[in-house]
Amino acid sequence: MKHTRLICLILITIFMFTPVLQKKVMAADHPFVEEWDFSGNRPFPKNRQLVIPIAALDPYRMRTFVFLLNEDLNTSTVETIVAIYGVQPVRNAPLYSTFFEEEKVSGLKATYSFKIDDNSGLSWEILDYDATDVNLTGYDPTRHFLYDQIKSKLNYRFPELYEDEVIQQPINLAYLPQTTGIVGYWQILYEDGTLVNGNFTTYGPTNPIFWGPGQNTSDSRAYGPEDYWPDYNLTVAQNIERSSLPRTHSFRVSFPFSITAAAFSAIVICLGFRKKVRRKNQ
Repeated sequence: MKHTRLICLILITIFMFTPVLQKKVMAADHPFVEEWDFSGNRPFPKNRQLVIPIAALDPYRMRTFVFLLNEDLNTSTVETIVAIYGVQPVRNAPLYSTFFEEEKVSGLKATYSFKIDDNSGLSWEILDYDATDVNLTGYDPTRHFLYDQIKSKLNYRFPELYEDEVIQQPINLAYLPQTTGIVGYWQILYEDGTLVNGNFTTYGPTNPIFWGPGQNTSDSRAYGPEDYWPDYNLTVAQNIERSSLPRTHSFRVSFPFSITAAAFSAIVICLGFRKKVRRKNQ
């Protein structure tokens, strides 16, 4: 009888806590995205790196956000590298989002998802060691510069990604400031269920943040044509929506119903067997 009680206690404990232990954060809904181009987990703060060149190398100091993602929040394995180029902190821009920048990245784990807008005319580029070969057809010094910047940034924190000073995984690059307008979408889903959905909007001479009175005389941002800004393309991460707990679709339990039912059945059988043994002893 003591063994039966112990078995029941073990089964009850497994039944109660296994779903929690198997909890896995998944990508959530986005109002404008049905399927993401890339989606993965950032298990540690270091898996999000920000590359900002010095002014001597780039007077505009165009930023590159680098995300080293995997499918398991509890491991440090890097399965996908995503680089987002051109996002700038223009805090007076429409819908400017501080969530995407995460200026003070905490230890809170998160899932990131990215998509280039199908109508933007842009596409993902593969950035690898070939970008440094000046003899290859289509060599682009800007891509060479980007590769060197990312390589320098990751070399210290992710030495396991390197062999002979070369990153062994391709970098999936979104070079956003090539055209203006909405060029992509992003999502951050934190482990506690906080969800932030946003887009990438590129501004420039053809889509200024501040425009002249001939375009919109009632807007407080109206300036003369000589004051249109920016006069070069830059991308702003905009916040579409944010929601917090409680969320019913933030987490998916990787625990089959059949196993749950079997565990419950086993508990019932054990209890029934225990009663039967007790009656026989009486």
